[in-house]
Amino acid sequence: MNHFTLAALFAFIATSATAQVLPSPPHSSSSTDGVNGAGLVHVVSTAHGGTGGFVDVPAYKSCRFVVDGLKAGNDEMIPIDSLSNWQTWLADPGQGDTATICCRPAVDTLCVGAAGGTVTATINGGGVNGYGIVTSTGSATATCTDQWGKTYQDTRSYTCGQTVSGIAADGVWNKIGGDTDSCSPNAHVTTGGCSVTCGGGRLYQTVYDSCGNVTSQGYNGAACNTQSCCTANWQQTDEGCDAACGGSGNIQYLNHDANDCPGDADYYSYGAACSNSNPATCSYSPANSTGGTCSVGAAPNCTETCAATCDSGYSMSGSGCSGTCVADTCNPSTVLNGTVGAYPGCTITCNSGYTLSGSSCLAASCTNSCGTYGACNCPGTSSHEYTQTTGGPPGNYQCVEYWTCAGLANQCQQTVAEDSACGD
Repeated sequence: MNHFTLAALFAFIATSATAQVLPSPPHSSSSTDGVNGAGLVHVVSTAHGGTGGFVDVPAYKSCRFVVDGLKAGNDEMIPIDSLSNWQTWLADPGQGDTATICCRPAVDTLCVGAAGGTVTATINGGGVNGYGIVTSTGSATATCTDQWGKTYQDTRSYTCGQTVSGIAADGVWNKIGGDTDSCSPNAHVTTGGCSVTCGGGRLYQTVYDSCGNVTSQGYNGAACNTQSCCTANWQQTDEGCDAACGGSGNIQYLNHDANDCPGDADYYSYGAACSNSNPATCSYSPANSTGGTCSVGAAPNCTETCAATCDSGYSMSGSGCSGTCVADTCNPSTVLNGTVGAYPGCTITCNSGYTLSGSSCLAASCTNSCGTYGACNCPGTSSHEYTQTTGGPPGNYQCVEYWTCAGLANQCQQTVAEDSACGD
Protein backbone atom coordinates (compact mmCIF):
# COMPACT_ATOMS: atom_id res chain seq x y z
CA MET A 1 0.00 0.00 0.00
CA ASN A 2 1.21 3.51 -0.77
CA HIS A 3 1.03 5.62 2.36
CA PHE A 4 1.32 9.40 2.46
CA THR A 5 2.03 11.38 5.58
CA LEU A 6 -0.06 14.43 6.35
CA ALA A 7 3.00 16.69 6.30
CA ALA A 8 3.91 15.55 2.81
CA LEU A 9 0.36 15.82 1.49
CA PHE A 10 -0.10 19.33 2.85
CA ALA A 11 2.56 20.34 0.36
CA PHE A 12 0.16 19.61 -2.55
CA ILE A 13 -2.01 22.40 -3.90
CA ALA A 14 -5.60 21.15 -4.27
CA THR A 15 -7.35 24.03 -5.99
CA SER A 16 -8.07 21.99 -9.14
CA ALA A 17 -10.13 19.21 -7.60
CA THR A 18 -12.67 18.50 -4.91
CA ALA A 19 -13.72 15.16 -3.55
CA GLN A 20 -16.14 13.56 -1.14
CA VAL A 21 -16.24 10.25 0.68
CA LEU A 22 -19.68 8.74 1.00
CA PRO A 23 -20.89 7.44 3.35
CA SER A 24 -18.95 8.79 6.28
CA PRO A 25 -17.42 5.69 7.90
CA PRO A 26 -17.33 5.12 11.68
CA HIS A 27 -14.95 7.41 13.49
CA SER A 28 -11.94 6.05 15.36
CA SER A 29 -10.52 7.70 18.43
CA SER A 30 -7.58 9.02 16.50
CA SER A 31 -8.91 10.00 13.03
CA THR A 32 -11.62 11.86 11.19
CA ASP A 33 -13.39 11.05 7.96
CA GLY A 34 -13.69 13.00 4.69
CA VAL A 35 -11.18 15.61 3.56
CA ASN A 36 -8.08 15.69 5.68
CA GLY A 37 -6.26 18.82 4.74
CA ALA A 38 -5.47 20.15 1.30
CA GLY A 39 -5.31 17.51 -1.44
CA LEU A 40 -6.31 14.49 0.69
CA VAL A 41 -9.35 12.35 1.26
CA HIS A 42 -9.63 9.94 4.15
CA VAL A 43 -11.10 6.45 3.84
CA VAL A 44 -11.42 4.48 7.04
CA SER A 45 -9.88 1.03 6.93
CA THR A 46 -11.83 -2.07 7.76
CA ALA A 47 -9.60 -2.37 10.81
CA HIS A 48 -11.32 0.72 12.11
CA GLY A 49 -14.79 -0.34 11.06
CA GLY A 50 -14.81 1.17 7.56
CA THR A 51 -16.93 -0.42 4.82
CA GLY A 52 -15.76 1.67 1.87
CA GLY A 53 -16.83 4.96 0.36
CA PHE A 54 -17.44 6.70 -2.96
CA VAL A 55 -14.52 8.95 -3.88
CA ASP A 56 -15.76 11.25 -6.66
CA VAL A 57 -13.38 13.67 -8.38
CA PRO A 58 -15.57 15.30 -11.09
CA ALA A 59 -12.74 17.55 -12.26
CA TYR A 60 -10.79 14.43 -13.26
CA LYS A 61 -13.87 12.71 -14.70
CA SER A 62 -13.26 9.86 -12.38
CA CYS A 63 -15.39 8.15 -9.73
CA ARG A 64 -14.29 5.20 -7.57
CA PHE A 65 -15.76 3.17 -4.74
CA VAL A 66 -12.73 2.65 -2.46
CA VAL A 67 -12.42 -0.06 0.20
CA ASP A 68 -9.40 0.02 2.51
CA GLY A 69 -9.15 -3.66 3.23
CA LEU A 70 -6.12 -3.54 5.50
CA LYS A 71 -7.03 -5.35 8.69
CA ALA A 72 -4.51 -3.41 10.73
CA GLY A 73 -2.72 -0.17 10.32
CA ASN A 74 -3.57 3.34 9.26
CA ASP A 75 -6.60 4.47 7.29
CA GLU A 76 -6.16 5.24 3.59
CA MET A 77 -5.13 8.80 2.75
CA ILE A 78 -5.78 9.27 -0.97
CA PRO A 79 -4.06 12.15 -2.84
CA ILE A 80 -6.31 14.17 -5.18
CA ASP A 81 -4.25 17.34 -5.41
CA SER A 82 -3.41 16.63 -9.06
CA LEU A 83 -4.59 14.32 -11.80
CA SER A 84 -1.19 12.63 -12.00
CA ASN A 85 -1.07 11.84 -8.27
CA TRP A 86 -4.69 10.64 -8.35
CA GLN A 87 -3.99 8.37 -11.35
CA THR A 88 -0.75 7.12 -9.73
CA TRP A 89 -2.77 6.01 -6.74
CA LEU A 90 -5.38 4.41 -9.00
CA ALA A 91 -2.68 2.45 -10.80
CA ASP A 92 -1.46 0.98 -7.47
CA PRO A 93 -4.06 1.41 -4.71
CA GLY A 94 -1.99 -0.64 -2.32
CA GLN A 95 -2.23 -3.89 -0.44
CA GLY A 96 -5.81 -4.95 0.29
CA ASP A 97 -7.33 -1.82 -1.30
CA THR A 98 -9.89 -1.87 -4.12
CA ALA A 99 -11.05 1.02 -6.32
CA THR A 100 -14.17 0.07 -8.29
CA ILE A 101 -15.50 2.35 -11.03
CA CYS A 102 -18.65 4.11 -9.87
CA CYS A 103 -21.48 6.15 -11.44
CA ARG A 104 -22.40 9.46 -9.88
CA PRO A 105 -26.04 10.67 -9.81
CA ALA A 106 -27.11 12.02 -13.21
CA VAL A 107 -30.24 13.36 -14.86
CA ASP A 108 -32.29 12.16 -17.82
CA THR A 109 -35.41 13.28 -19.70
CA LEU A 110 -38.58 11.28 -19.08
CA CYS A 111 -42.26 11.60 -20.04
CA VAL A 112 -41.33 11.85 -23.72
CA GLY A 113 -44.54 12.24 -25.76
CA ALA A 114 -46.69 13.09 -22.76
CA ALA A 115 -49.24 15.87 -23.32
CA GLY A 116 -47.91 17.75 -20.28
CA GLY A 117 -44.36 17.81 -21.71
CA THR A 118 -41.09 16.16 -20.73
CA VAL A 119 -39.75 16.01 -17.16
CA THR A 120 -36.12 15.97 -16.00
CA ALA A 121 -35.49 13.21 -13.46
CA THR A 122 -32.44 12.11 -11.41
CA ILE A 123 -30.92 8.65 -11.93
CA ASN A 124 -30.54 6.93 -8.54
CA GLY A 125 -27.97 4.14 -8.32
CA GLY A 126 -29.16 2.78 -5.01
CA GLY A 127 -26.04 3.77 -3.11
CA VAL A 128 -25.54 6.65 -0.75
CA ASN A 129 -26.84 9.88 -2.31
CA GLY A 130 -27.76 7.96 -5.47
CA TYR A 131 -24.28 6.63 -6.37
CA GLY A 132 -23.82 3.18 -7.88
CA ILE A 133 -20.90 0.93 -8.83
CA VAL A 134 -20.16 -0.62 -12.21
CA THR A 135 -22.61 -3.41 -13.24
CA SER A 136 -25.12 -2.26 -10.59
CA THR A 137 -28.53 -0.93 -11.67
CA GLY A 138 -30.22 2.41 -11.13
CA SER A 139 -33.53 4.02 -12.02
CA ALA A 140 -35.18 7.38 -12.65
CA THR A 141 -38.86 8.14 -12.02
CA ALA A 142 -40.95 11.15 -13.09
CA THR A 143 -44.60 12.17 -12.79
CA CYS A 144 -46.14 12.79 -16.23
CA THR A 145 -49.39 14.53 -17.21
CA ASP A 146 -51.65 13.16 -19.97
CA GLN A 147 -53.93 15.07 -22.34
CA TRP A 148 -56.82 14.97 -19.86
CA GLY A 149 -54.83 16.40 -16.94
CA LYS A 150 -54.35 13.00 -15.28
CA THR A 151 -50.95 11.99 -13.90
CA TYR A 152 -48.98 8.76 -14.10
CA GLN A 153 -45.46 7.53 -13.25
CA ASP A 154 -42.78 6.96 -15.90
CA THR A 155 -39.81 4.82 -14.73
CA ARG A 156 -36.61 4.08 -16.67
CA SER A 157 -33.92 1.56 -15.67
CA TYR A 158 -30.15 1.85 -16.15
CA THR A 159 -26.96 -0.12 -15.58
CA CYS A 160 -23.70 1.43 -14.45
CA GLY A 161 -21.02 1.04 -17.13
CA GLN A 162 -17.70 2.68 -17.85
CA THR A 163 -16.50 5.11 -20.49
CA VAL A 164 -13.04 3.59 -21.21
CA SER A 165 -10.78 1.02 -19.58
CA GLY A 166 -7.88 1.60 -17.23
CA ILE A 167 -7.23 4.37 -14.75
CA ALA A 168 -8.90 7.01 -17.01
CA ALA A 169 -12.26 5.23 -16.86
CA ASP A 170 -15.32 6.93 -15.42
CA GLY A 171 -18.76 5.57 -14.70
CA VAL A 172 -21.72 6.20 -17.03
CA TRP A 173 -25.39 5.23 -16.75
CA ASN A 174 -26.74 3.22 -19.72
CA LYS A 175 -30.44 2.83 -20.40
CA ILE A 176 -31.89 -0.68 -20.11
CA GLY A 177 -34.84 -1.45 -22.40
CA GLY A 178 -37.92 0.75 -22.56
CA ASP A 179 -39.74 2.84 -19.99
CA THR A 180 -42.19 1.38 -17.53
CA ASP A 181 -45.32 3.47 -17.03
CA SER A 182 -47.57 3.16 -14.01
CA CYS A 183 -50.89 3.90 -15.69
CA SER A 184 -54.26 4.32 -14.00
CA PRO A 185 -57.08 2.45 -15.76
CA ASN A 186 -60.26 4.11 -17.04
CA ALA A 187 -58.73 7.58 -16.92
CA HIS A 188 -60.72 8.91 -19.88
CA VAL A 189 -63.61 7.82 -22.12
CA THR A 190 -64.65 9.15 -25.54
CA THR A 191 -67.86 8.34 -27.38
CA GLY A 192 -68.68 8.14 -31.07
CA GLY A 193 -71.68 7.34 -33.23
CA CYS A 194 -74.60 5.01 -32.55
CA SER A 195 -74.55 1.38 -33.67
CA VAL A 196 -77.98 1.75 -35.36
CA THR A 197 -80.09 4.56 -36.83
CA CYS A 198 -83.31 3.44 -35.12
CA GLY A 199 -84.75 0.74 -32.90
CA GLY A 200 -82.24 1.14 -30.06
CA GLY A 201 -78.45 0.78 -30.06
CA ARG A 202 -75.25 1.71 -28.20
CA LEU A 203 -72.73 4.52 -28.63
CA TYR A 204 -69.20 3.62 -29.73
CA GLN A 205 -66.93 4.01 -26.69
CA THR A 206 -63.14 4.17 -26.38
CA VAL A 207 -61.52 3.82 -22.92
CA TYR A 208 -58.00 5.14 -22.20
CA ASP A 209 -55.68 4.67 -19.23
CA SER A 210 -53.81 7.62 -17.73
CA CYS A 211 -50.89 7.04 -20.12
CA GLY A 212 -53.14 7.58 -23.13
CA ASN A 213 -53.24 3.89 -24.09
CA VAL A 214 -56.50 2.46 -25.44
CA THR A 215 -57.65 -0.29 -23.08
CA SER A 216 -60.99 -1.10 -24.71
CA GLN A 217 -63.28 0.09 -27.48
CA GLY A 218 -66.55 -0.90 -29.08
CA TYR A 219 -70.28 -0.21 -29.02
CA ASN A 220 -70.40 -0.35 -25.23
CA GLY A 221 -71.62 3.17 -24.45
CA ALA A 222 -75.00 4.58 -23.50
CA ALA A 223 -78.25 3.71 -25.28
CA CYS A 224 -79.01 5.72 -28.42
CA ASN A 225 -81.53 6.07 -31.29
CA THR A 226 -84.25 4.36 -29.29
CA GLN A 227 -87.04 5.65 -31.57
CA SER A 228 -88.98 3.22 -33.73
CA CYS A 229 -87.74 2.59 -37.25
CA CYS A 230 -89.72 3.96 -40.22
CA THR A 231 -89.68 3.43 -44.00
CA ALA A 232 -88.72 6.40 -46.11
CA ASN A 233 -91.12 7.70 -48.76
CA TRP A 234 -88.99 9.82 -51.05
CA GLN A 235 -90.83 12.25 -53.30
CA GLN A 236 -89.32 14.46 -55.98
CA THR A 237 -90.34 18.01 -56.92
CA ASP A 238 -89.23 19.64 -60.17
CA GLU A 239 -87.87 23.08 -59.27
CA GLY A 240 -87.00 24.08 -62.83
CA CYS A 241 -83.70 25.01 -64.42
CA ASP A 242 -80.92 26.00 -62.07
CA ALA A 243 -79.12 28.06 -64.73
CA ALA A 244 -78.13 31.64 -64.00
CA CYS A 245 -79.54 34.50 -66.11
CA GLY A 246 -78.30 34.05 -69.68
CA GLY A 247 -76.50 30.79 -68.73
CA SER A 248 -76.89 27.03 -68.88
CA GLY A 249 -77.43 24.38 -66.20
CA ASN A 250 -79.59 21.37 -65.34
CA ILE A 251 -83.14 20.67 -64.24
CA GLN A 252 -83.12 20.71 -60.42
CA TYR A 253 -85.17 18.30 -58.29
CA LEU A 254 -85.86 18.54 -54.55
CA ASN A 255 -85.99 15.13 -52.85
CA HIS A 256 -87.99 14.94 -49.61
CA ASP A 257 -88.94 12.04 -47.36
CA ALA A 258 -92.69 12.41 -46.93
CA ASN A 259 -92.52 10.20 -43.81
CA ASP A 260 -89.81 12.42 -42.22
CA CYS A 261 -87.82 9.43 -40.98
CA PRO A 262 -84.96 10.37 -38.57
CA GLY A 263 -81.79 11.21 -40.41
CA ASP A 264 -83.53 11.71 -43.78
CA ALA A 265 -82.59 15.23 -44.82
CA ASP A 266 -83.81 16.90 -47.99
CA TYR A 267 -81.35 16.90 -50.85
CA TYR A 268 -81.14 18.04 -54.49
CA SER A 269 -80.56 15.95 -57.58
CA TYR A 270 -80.13 17.11 -61.18
CA GLY A 271 -81.47 16.02 -64.56
CA ALA A 272 -81.31 17.10 -68.19
CA ALA A 273 -79.39 20.12 -69.42
CA CYS A 274 -81.27 23.40 -69.71
CA SER A 275 -80.67 27.11 -70.28
CA ASN A 276 -82.07 30.43 -69.08
CA SER A 277 -82.93 32.71 -72.01
CA ASN A 278 -83.47 35.75 -69.80
CA PRO A 279 -80.59 38.23 -70.28
CA ALA A 280 -78.01 38.62 -67.55
CA THR A 281 -77.68 42.38 -68.15
CA CYS A 282 -79.95 45.26 -69.21
CA SER A 283 -79.84 48.99 -69.95
CA TYR A 284 -82.37 51.79 -69.53
CA SER A 285 -81.93 55.39 -70.66
CA PRO A 286 -85.16 56.92 -72.05
CA ALA A 287 -85.02 60.11 -74.13
CA ASN A 288 -85.24 63.42 -72.25
CA SER A 289 -83.91 61.88 -69.02
CA THR A 290 -80.76 61.64 -66.89
CA GLY A 291 -79.50 59.03 -64.42
CA GLY A 292 -81.11 55.97 -66.01
CA THR A 293 -80.32 52.68 -64.17
CA CYS A 294 -81.23 49.03 -64.79
CA SER A 295 -80.53 45.83 -62.80
CA VAL A 296 -81.37 42.16 -63.29
CA GLY A 297 -82.88 40.13 -60.44
CA ALA A 298 -82.19 36.55 -59.42
CA ALA A 299 -82.74 33.56 -61.70
CA PRO A 300 -84.91 32.07 -63.00
CA ASN A 301 -87.10 35.15 -63.64
CA CYS A 302 -84.22 37.64 -63.96
CA THR A 303 -86.71 40.50 -63.47
CA GLU A 304 -85.45 43.87 -64.67
CA THR A 305 -85.75 46.87 -62.36
CA CYS A 306 -85.33 50.31 -64.01
CA ALA A 307 -85.36 53.93 -62.87
CA ALA A 308 -84.68 57.31 -64.50
CA THR A 309 -85.07 61.03 -63.77
CA CYS A 310 -86.94 62.99 -66.51
CA ASP A 311 -85.57 66.36 -67.64
CA SER A 312 -87.31 69.58 -66.64
CA GLY A 313 -90.62 69.98 -68.53
CA TYR A 314 -91.04 66.21 -68.90
CA SER A 315 -92.79 63.61 -66.80
CA MET A 316 -92.61 59.80 -66.67
CA SER A 317 -95.32 58.05 -68.63
CA GLY A 318 -95.71 54.33 -67.99
CA SER A 319 -93.84 52.18 -65.44
CA GLY A 320 -90.88 49.83 -65.11
CA CYS A 321 -88.40 49.53 -67.95
CA SER A 322 -91.03 50.62 -70.55
CA GLY A 323 -91.61 54.08 -69.07
CA THR A 324 -90.88 57.16 -71.27
CA CYS A 325 -90.36 60.84 -70.55
CA VAL A 326 -93.08 62.94 -72.29
CA ALA A 327 -93.50 66.73 -72.44
CA ASP A 328 -95.70 68.19 -69.74
CA THR A 329 -99.21 69.45 -71.08
CA CYS A 330 -102.50 70.77 -69.63
CA ASN A 331 -105.18 68.25 -68.77
CA PRO A 332 -107.57 68.82 -70.38
CA SER A 333 -105.71 70.53 -73.18
CA THR A 334 -108.98 71.80 -74.83
CA VAL A 335 -112.59 72.47 -73.69
CA LEU A 336 -115.82 72.89 -75.62
CA ASN A 337 -117.19 76.47 -75.68
CA GLY A 338 -114.00 77.86 -74.17
CA THR A 339 -110.18 78.01 -74.28
CA VAL A 340 -107.30 76.56 -72.14
CA GLY A 341 -104.36 78.78 -71.23
CA ALA A 342 -100.67 77.83 -71.53
CA TYR A 343 -98.94 75.24 -69.25
CA PRO A 344 -98.36 75.28 -66.32
CA GLY A 345 -101.24 77.70 -65.54
CA CYS A 346 -103.75 75.91 -67.79
CA THR A 347 -106.51 78.54 -67.03
CA ILE A 348 -109.89 77.73 -68.64
CA THR A 349 -111.85 80.73 -70.09
CA CYS A 350 -115.50 80.07 -71.19
CA ASN A 351 -117.09 81.75 -74.23
CA SER A 352 -119.87 84.37 -73.79
CA GLY A 353 -123.12 82.78 -72.67
CA TYR A 354 -121.24 79.94 -70.92
CA THR A 355 -120.01 79.49 -67.39
CA LEU A 356 -117.24 77.23 -65.93
CA SER A 357 -118.36 74.14 -64.05
CA GLY A 358 -115.36 72.05 -62.95
CA SER A 359 -113.32 71.82 -66.15
CA SER A 360 -116.31 72.33 -68.57
CA CYS A 361 -118.05 75.44 -70.06
CA LEU A 362 -121.91 75.07 -69.79
CA ALA A 363 -124.72 77.29 -71.20
CA ALA A 364 -126.46 79.54 -68.59
CA SER A 365 -130.13 78.67 -67.61
CA CYS A 366 -132.71 79.80 -65.05
CA THR A 367 -136.27 79.18 -63.67
CA ASN A 368 -139.04 81.54 -62.54
CA SER A 369 -142.39 81.61 -60.73
CA CYS A 370 -144.45 81.52 -63.91
CA GLY A 371 -144.41 77.79 -63.65
CA THR A 372 -145.84 75.97 -66.61
CA TYR A 373 -146.88 79.17 -68.38
CA GLY A 374 -143.40 79.98 -69.59
CA ALA A 375 -139.66 79.84 -69.09
CA CYS A 376 -137.01 82.47 -68.67
CA ASN A 377 -133.75 82.20 -70.59
CA CYS A 378 -131.01 84.42 -69.17
CA PRO A 379 -128.22 84.80 -71.69
CA GLY A 380 -124.87 85.56 -70.08
CA THR A 381 -124.13 86.96 -66.65
CA SER A 382 -125.02 90.64 -67.17
CA SER A 383 -127.58 92.51 -65.04
CA HIS A 384 -129.87 93.48 -68.00
CA GLU A 385 -133.60 93.15 -67.32
CA TYR A 386 -135.85 91.10 -69.54
CA THR A 387 -139.62 91.16 -69.81
CA GLN A 388 -141.58 88.00 -70.19
CA THR A 389 -145.17 88.01 -71.47
CA THR A 390 -146.93 84.78 -71.43
CA GLY A 391 -150.44 83.45 -71.62
CA GLY A 392 -152.21 83.79 -68.28
CA PRO A 393 -154.70 81.66 -66.56
CA PRO A 394 -158.30 81.32 -67.84
CA GLY A 395 -159.80 84.70 -68.52
CA ASN A 396 -156.98 85.79 -70.86
CA TYR A 397 -155.02 87.55 -68.13
CA GLN A 398 -151.47 88.63 -68.90
CA CYS A 399 -148.56 88.08 -66.50
CA VAL A 400 -145.68 90.53 -66.60
CA GLU A 401 -142.56 89.87 -64.49
CA TYR A 402 -139.11 91.35 -64.47
CA TRP A 403 -136.01 89.12 -63.98
CA THR A 404 -132.27 89.50 -64.10
CA CYS A 405 -129.57 86.82 -64.43
CA ALA A 406 -128.01 86.10 -61.00
CA GLY A 407 -124.38 85.55 -61.83
CA LEU A 408 -122.56 82.22 -61.99
CA ALA A 409 -125.28 80.30 -60.09
CA ASN A 410 -127.20 80.08 -63.41
CA GLN A 411 -130.42 81.18 -61.64
CA CYS A 412 -132.73 84.11 -62.43
CA GLN A 413 -133.54 86.56 -59.68
CA GLN A 414 -136.90 88.42 -59.58
CA THR A 415 -136.35 92.20 -59.58
CA VAL A 416 -140.03 93.43 -60.02
CA ALA A 417 -142.87 91.97 -58.00
CA GLU A 418 -145.22 89.62 -59.78
CA ASP A 419 -148.14 91.50 -61.40
CA SER A 420 -151.49 90.78 -59.75
CA ALA A 421 -152.87 89.88 -63.12
CA CYS A 422 -150.89 86.63 -62.96
CA GLY A 423 -153.45 85.39 -60.49
CA ASP A 424 -151.03 82.85 -59.00
